[in-house]
Amino acid sequence: MHPTKKQILQGARVAFAQKGFRATIKDIARAADLASTSIIFWYFGDKDALLLEIVRTASPFAHLEALTEAEPGDPKEELALVVSTYLAAYRDPIERQILLQLLGGATGHEEVRTVLRRHVASITSGYLTGVIRRAQDQLLLERSADPELIAQLLMGELLGMIIRWEVNHSLPWSEETLVRQALRMLGITDGPKSENTGSDQRKHL
Repeated sequence: MHPTKKQILQGARVAFAQKGFRATIKDIARAADLASTSIIFWYFGDKDALLLEIVRTASPFAHLEALTEAEPGDPKEELALVVSTYLAAYRDPIERQILLQLLGGATGHEEVRTVLRRHVASITSGYLTGVIRRAQDQLLLERSADPELIAQLLMGELLGMIIRWEVNHSLPWSEETLVRQALRMLGITDGPKSENTGSDQRKHL
């Protein structure tokens, strides 16, 4: 059977998960069960172009890009979906290993850093910050907090969870519990926060 682009990409994912940017064309061909490396060059031109494609599809932000195309809805539900989508993407141990290889080797590859910067701008500084700002407008979150900082902290918490998942090969909590607790850590409430909380408290002193 003629090798497909999908087969090559899957082999590249396995090779990258194991060796990161040190993976060779031969490593990729072996992981993709290819008799020759020539078909890889025919599809991608060179190893760097192939690995860059893996980076584009496997970065922690790429998994959330589809969410940005949806119409704005309930910000609480959107934030829950961000957490559940992120966790679902990294159920796959190969995906977790790719993430760690990516974080460890990105500093030496300017094209990779460019992709990650674009994803950060699109997801953290763009989409997620916008969702949090809408949650603040609806008084579900404290309005005095910096929405972009909250977005960054949420992404950091999720990344830490994925690292623990890979190190321990499992997590002691269900995904449902993680989603619920993530919202609580953000301070998301079931109803609007009162903007007069401070003055109300002073009345009781």
